[in-house]
Amino acid sequence: MFEDLINKLDNFKNEIENLEKTGSVKIEVDEDGYTDRECPNEDCLFPFKVFEEDWINLFKDEAVFCPKCRQEEKSNSFWSSSHLDIIKNKIIERIHDAWDGRTIPSNIVDSVPALEIYKQKHDCENCSARYSVIGATYFCPCCGHNSILKTFNETLNKVEIKISNIPIILEQLKDLNDADQAEIIATSLIESSLSDIVVGFQRYLEERFIQVTGKSLKRNPFQNLKRGSDAWKEFFGFEYSDFISKYELARLNTAFQQRHLFQHNEGIVDQEYINKSEDTSYKIGQRVVLKPDFIIESKQIVKLLITSMNKKIKK
Repeated sequence: MFEDLINKLDNFKNEIENLEKTGSVKIEVDEDGYTDRECPNEDCLFPFKVFEEDWINLFKDEAVFCPKCRQEEKSNSFWSSSHLDIIKNKIIERIHDAWDGRTIPSNIVDSVPALEIYKQKHDCENCSARYSVIGATYFCPCCGHNSILKTFNETLNKVEIKISNIPIILEQLKDLNDADQAEIIATSLIESSLSDIVVGFQRYLEERFIQVTGKSLKRNPFQNLKRGSDAWKEFFGFEYSDFISKYELARLNTAFQQRHLFQHNEGIVDQEYINKSEDTSYKIGQRVVLKPDFIIESKQIVKLLITSMNKKIKK
């Protein structure tokens, strides 16, 4: 009896080692045809799904990428934690069965069930691989491609979510008799949203310029509206004012200058801000007060400008 138990446990050890090497357990697909994966980076552990046909036909065994942090590992490193727990419990169950002398199946576990379906589905513009996620992502899990337009759109979407949820946050915190904390959080969300818009706009135009010209400019001109506009005009003959109105360009300039203030001067107005923004509603020493409406307006302006420029470039 004891010798038989030892033999069974040795067989389990061999099976477990084989699982680690081959990843031979079948991962069930969900109703949309996607299978579950998870980033192996312990600081990330981002869960995602890939379309099973693409996993078989497009993905490479030697390199898969996390959609969130771009950790690169072999394909059998992207096991879901939930699935590993299922396998571990199956192993423990079999050991108990063997210990009690019960009849046991020939395999540790044949398959693991699909987890919940994710609503956000993406097709990589570079390799066409299909994948599904919850929340913001930046990279294709198949080829590691970073879609600059997708990243930019998700930045704007993040801003929309933050601003639209401010009334809910204020109401909930005030119900808890914490009005001070509510105002601090609301102000922080608004001010960080302005930075998200401006930085996202700058990074997109920098990457897009390299993408369509093959040239990387020594000084990043897109941190300045005029220099950025002049760079596009030099190579393509159009400038920002060809796509947005004079008023919209002035409002975008105000957003740029206010973001600079919050980044370098805690939002306190100085003479440089007044000179560059032509904003006479503030005096030196005052602190800029941002309103949600201005954030949404800025978001809409950069969205319009990027969309219009891309149409022009494609033509």
